[in-house]
Parts: sequence; C-alpha cells; structure tokens
Amino acid sequence: MFKNLKVYSLNVSVTLALAILLAQPFYNGSVHAQLIYTDEVVEVKISKGSSDTNNTQFYAPPEVQVAAGNSIKWTNNDNIIHTVTQGKPSGGGNPAGFNSGPIQVGGTFEHFFDESGSVDYYCTIHPHMIGKVIVNPY
Repeated sequence: MFKNLKVYSLNVSVTLALAILLAQPFYNGSVHAQLIYTDEVVEVKISKGSSDTNNTQFYAPPEVQVAAGNSIKWTNNDNIIHTVTQGKPSGGGNPAGFNSGPIQVGGTFEHFFDESGSVDYYCTIHPHMIGKVIVNPY
C-alpha cells in the first residue's frame, strides 16, 4: 500500500513540474508589459490663433485621455512660438513635470505618461492657453 503511495506522490510531482515548465513560455514577465505599452501616440494640435485670448480653443482637443504607458504629441499649428508646460498658470509650472520649452512654428513636443491621474498644462508664453490630460490606468 505504501509502495503505491510513493509512486502516486512521484507522479503528482512530475506532473506539477511539467505543468510549470510548459506554462513558462506563456508568461515570462514581458506579457504584462506588452499589454500595457501599446506605443499609442495621441495627437494634440496647438490651434492657429491660440495667442489671441478671444480664441475659444487653444489646444485641440482641450482635454485628452491617454492610457498610462503611452504618449501625447503636441504640434504647433499656430504662427507663433508656444510651450506645453505641466501645471497651472496661477501656480507656475511643475519643476518635476514636463516642459517643452519653446515649440517653433510647425514643431512638435512629445511626452510619455506612465502614471494615472489628471495632469493640467498651459503655455508659459500665453498663460490663458490651458489644457488637460487624463491618464487612465493600464
């Protein structure tokens, strides 16, 4: 009776080890990263005439959503230099956040978002230009 028990125990151990070995190629840690980072780049346009305070849309779209692990690319379609700076005009830019520096006419700035949350941004040259990024979790 004990002899059969040892064989049964050995069969369970071998079966379990074989299952782990066969499952390993399907999960090696990179699967999670591949699902998260889709290399999506969301486009935001700096509208022509954005420096005019009477303009109703400075960034198009003014609020944009992106999944964490992806980027937003701003393109300056105006005929004047602008910036894209994290923060609010009243509180100044976020020193730990992103800051495009001057974006020339026709130029672009791209930023990678890796944490979920709400991110305000504005143009330091024209502080009436405000926008928002909603970063959704993975």
